[in-house]
Amino acid sequence: MTFRPILVLLLSIAALFLVLVSCGNEESVTRLAPYDGASAGQLAQVIRQTYETRFSELDRNAQAHFAVRIFRATGETPNLEAVTLDIARWIPDLEEKLDSLHVDGYLEQESRIAHARKREVSPVLRARKKMFASRKEMLYHRRVLYIAYKLREFGLHEGYYRDLYEAARAHLRTVDFERFLLDAEVIRTYAAQTSNLVFWLKRIDVLDLEEPYTRAYQEVFMGEDDDDLVAADYQNKLYGLTHFIIGDSHYYQRTISAEKHAWILDYFDRYILEILSWSKPDIIAEIALCFRLCGLRDHRVVHMAEEYLAEVFDPELGHIPSGQQIGDFSMSEHRNAVAYLVLADWEELHEGPYLNEDAVRAYVPLEITPPSEPPRLPVGGEPVAELRAFDWAMLAYMEANEIGAGLLGVMKDGEVVLQRSYGWSDAQRSEPLEPTAMMRIASVTKPFTAAAIRRLVSARRMSLEDRVFDLGQEGGGLLQIDPFPALGDPRYAEITLRHLLEHTAGWDADVVGDLTFRELKIAEAMGISAPPQRAEIARWILGRPLQHAPGERQVYSNEGFLFLGLIIEEVTGRDYMDYLWSAVLRPADIAQSEIAPGHTRPGDRLPREPWYESRGRCASVFVPDTRVPCAYGGWCLEEHVSSGRLVASPRAVLKFLESYYVIGSRIGLPRRGDDSGRWSLSHTGGFPGTSALARQRGDGINFAVLFNKQAPEPGDYALAIRELLDRVIERELDGWPE
Repeated sequence: MTFRPILVLLLSIAALFLVLVSCGNEESVTRLAPYDGASAGQLAQVIRQTYETRFSELDRNAQAHFAVRIFRATGETPNLEAVTLDIARWIPDLEEKLDSLHVDGYLEQESRIAHARKREVSPVLRARKKMFASRKEMLYHRRVLYIAYKLREFGLHEGYYRDLYEAARAHLRTVDFERFLLDAEVIRTYAAQTSNLVFWLKRIDVLDLEEPYTRAYQEVFMGEDDDDLVAADYQNKLYGLTHFIIGDSHYYQRTISAEKHAWILDYFDRYILEILSWSKPDIIAEIALCFRLCGLRDHRVVHMAEEYLAEVFDPELGHIPSGQQIGDFSMSEHRNAVAYLVLADWEELHEGPYLNEDAVRAYVPLEITPPSEPPRLPVGGEPVAELRAFDWAMLAYMEANEIGAGLLGVMKDGEVVLQRSYGWSDAQRSEPLEPTAMMRIASVTKPFTAAAIRRLVSARRMSLEDRVFDLGQEGGGLLQIDPFPALGDPRYAEITLRHLLEHTAGWDADVVGDLTFRELKIAEAMGISAPPQRAEIARWILGRPLQHAPGERQVYSNEGFLFLGLIIEEVTGRDYMDYLWSAVLRPADIAQSEIAPGHTRPGDRLPREPWYESRGRCASVFVPDTRVPCAYGGWCLEEHVSSGRLVASPRAVLKFLESYYVIGSRIGLPRRGDDSGRWSLSHTGGFPGTSALARQRGDGINFAVLFNKQAPEPGDYALAIRELLDRVIERELDGWPE
């Protein structure tokens, strides 16, 4: 019996609708591709596309969970940063738990708190809380084990975090896990979680209980009829069985023996119809995944699960919903991540991701406390007593990450209330940085470009629906560019101004890299001197194929903003900076002395610019046979006019934030007067030698941070300092100055 025809029938789906979302830190614009029911693999791609396009809407745990599962199936993920940030949040928790064990009563108090926080909103959760009432300390030990396992899982158990990992293992060896994990009551009420604990302990070489635990589990669940189990116990049984196989696979990192787990697979095969009639998508997907992890891709259970998952898939949402009215998208992430692993066309699984230790350290939260000794970095600007926690946070973060120069500006209700500098202006660390300094702002240039485009649209000089490229199609386009060596994709004729502005034109750097940074390759291909000018870069890009149909998918794109700058100059007949000054900067009360186009070579820096710290050396775009610090010639800043060239002071960025929105579907639009509330938007920028953050909040507070150093991949100093300064605003201030 085959279920493929049914799958195809069920999945004849029209184009997915446009979703506009404003949530959390930023807005996202979703344009999803239609699904024609051709294969389970295509459905997997629709689910993946939905979650990656609306990734910012997920809560942090869901972001990391989804990104890891995509990596395990593909060996890559565009959201590795979420995994790095997730483990960085757990590390200080583990440090505190281990450091405080010597304090009398600490373990008991933490265990009581953890137990009190456990929810009781379902029979399953009520039974678990009751079970833990006499075992509260295991909640504490479980958390230590979980974080230690994560350190091992992501390759952080050696190097800088080795001592922390070993301290956790030493503590875990003192815990009587055997008594807890082989207890029949614990297994019955906590089945999947006990399976996890068994495999975590084994994976970090603390204790191997797999065989006795398997026998104990079979005694609890496999000797009685399922009809005699209450619903909560039946659910626990099914989840527990799946986690034997999932745990043994190191959580989707390897395929394993079907023979070893035949007792589980045979049970699922025998009772699959009953399970399908009772269970929910999470369980069905995990059961099918068990067969795939055991190398049984074409087993009937997998095909039946595919049919089931296709049936519960919602084509309008682009995912399998949870059924919850509030928070559905995050709450449905687990079932969709596992469904993706079931449906996707992977041939092998991938270990890791093994994270960059320095990138993790960039994200580890810091305490915001008065320094116990004078700071190692000089501080410039007028101090404000009520806002001193900003100084503590900036100094602690810069010192922890060895950042040599930083600028901070804070605005409250339209007034700049803090303008401070931290660190040095020169690489020799002899001249303190001045608070009036300016730095490269990299991609924070893009909102300025968007604002210029919006002004032209509002003046009816063009429309967001205008075609960008005049390729001979009816109606023409805004730009006439001769592609090199020939047009790379006929779909360029479909690209509109809106597509460029909303990052939906069809370029995908995760597939082919960022085409705007291929200066040496472009010059060689075109037989011209490096670096190529913008017009030549534009011609070469048009000779490359798109990765997606215009409007199909939102992927952050420097290419789109390169063309937006060319459009500004074509439509106005003026230089980009000249038009930006008259149309955007002057109306926002931004002084010409506070913002300017930047230059690549160190000798061309503006007088108020500090040095930019490079992590390595790159082939020079000016003299290709030589290597230079990447920040000073690894690319040509002058040719990134509209996507990253601006150099600015924090004051200039703050003035812009007060006047225009910085990201999402409203990027570049003038801010409304009635937009106060609990919202926040941010735009970040990064080059070698640069990390920039522009943050605007609905409570009237804006802040801007500029650093002269870029975090190691996939870390991001801008995102990390954003979280730290948000915490300052919400918890640490002594009020605001009059």
